[in-house]
Amino acid sequence: MYLNSQETAQIVIQYISLILGYYMYFEASRNEPLGSKARLQSLQHAANQGSPECLSFWYHALGSDFGAFNVFVSSGGSERNILAVNKPTTKDIWLYHSYTLEYNSPFTIIFEGIHTFPSISFP
Repeated sequence: MYLNSQETAQIVIQYISLILGYYMYFEASRNEPLGSKARLQSLQHAANQGSPECLSFWYHALGSDFGAFNVFVSSGGSERNILAVNKPTTKDIWLYHSYTLEYNSPFTIIFEGIHTFPSISFP
């Protein structure tokens, strides 16, 4: 049985959100203009100075159409980039990242996918 990327994403979203939490999916294989962005921004978190929290997530960066993946924390009118992935991996693996969040003003978390590269091939 063959599933297109939208059908696959819907099945994975339903399964993972029920079992493990939440899932995001950025489609990069369509003919979107270079520089197209998709951003997912969290609700605002209260300041947590003195009570740090941990943001942890897994990401997958395989494929010739992978562009860039960034994670920002926005607080006090500025965005701080806490993760920048600008090239695809050559192995079909999930990568883990964690970051300690401690801010003295309210903050939001932003996940961003950017279509930056035309299709490339790997040896």
